[in-house]
Amino acid sequence: LSIFKNENKKSKRAVFEYSDKAVMMMKHEKKYKRIIFDHLSPQSPNLKGLHSFYVPDFSYDSYQWKRNSWNLYTDVIVVNKKDKKRKVQVLGQNKRGKIKKKKISNEWQNPEDIDAPIDNNVHIARTPESENQIIKDKKEKNKKDKWDSKKKRKWRKRKKNELYPSSIYGNSYKMKRQRK
Repeated sequence: LSIFKNENKKSKRAVFEYSDKAVMMMKHEKKYKRIIFDHLSPQSPNLKGLHSFYVPDFSYDSYQWKRNSWNLYTDVIVVNKKDKKRKVQVLGQNKRGKIKKKKISNEWQNPEDIDAPIDNNVHIARTPESENQIIKDKKEKNKKDKWDSKKKRKWRKRKKNELYPSSIYGNSYKMKRQRK
């Protein structure tokens, strides 16, 4: 009985051939009645057809159960289960090589959210468009910060010079209270 349907072909089983250096992910999701797995592609275009050079390419495919067969769907979006927001303990190394424990949040970060934190060991997928926008935003912020800091320095100097002109008192003069 052929239960795996790929485009117009039906087969009795699905076989995945890939490089022995690679690791392939495959999971069954009861909620969506599907089997999710890594999409395998050759390491370079000229190796097409040589399955010993196929590796996961960070996209996903799935077999979904419909009409008594597993139907193939390509480029499936996979989302982790929504979990309670909690801190997870992770082991890491400091600069000296000592193992240390660190608690991080397991909250999901939307890769399209520009306001999402980029640092703190949070990985966010970036597109060229979002990368360009982040660079523009940083440049604008730096310009504004530089302008604000120059303005503050000028204001401080002006205020300082108005109260205690260095031409009269010197740079290190401190006003002392006189007793009556």
